Formats: sequence, C-alpha cells, structure tokens
Amino acid sequence: MRLDTVNGYAGKVASFYKETTAAQPSVSAPAEQGQKQDVISLSSSAAGFKELRGLSAQIQSELDAERPETKIATLKEQIAAGTYQVDTREVATAILERFA
Repeated sequence: MRLDTVNGYAGKVASFYKETTAAQPSVSAPAEQGQKQDVISLSSSAAGFKELRGLSAQIQSELDAERPETKIATLKEQIAAGTYQVDTREVATAILERFA
C-alpha cells in the first residue's frame, strides 16, 4: 500500500473522530399526544461509524491484495488463463531508474 494512500485514510479517520466527538444524539417526541410511538434517531456519529467500517474493510482488502502470497497467486492465475499483460511503461521506467 502506498504511503500517500495510508495518509489519506488517516486523514479521513481523524476528521471522523473530530465530528463524532462533537456530535450529540437527537431524540424525537411522539407524533401525536396519546399515541405511543418508538422513534430511533441516529446521530451523525452512527452514520460516521458505518462509513468508517466500510473504510476499514477497504483498507484491509488493499492490504490483503498486497501480500506477496496474494500477488503471486493472482499472477499465476492470470498466466494460466492467458490474461496476464506486461505493463510496458512500468518495465521501461524500472529500466531507466536502474541505469540512471
């Protein structure tokens, strides 16, 4: 995983934390007098936790994808299926960096 990607996630987590510590849950009264009604109102914190959970899952999947075993297995599958394609720009850049 690239460091700038990690820093981007860290910024999202930090902003989420600031928002949730300032947010207060809201409570709603029943619609009419005399009627009993259950009301659930989620604070912005709860919505943020849902977003944070999705972000966490995305980070985990990216980390899993970058494990050497995962990369090797993916490459083997692509080669066996005949779908592996060499990124010529990446190869050229690596060659130029090595001899520069």
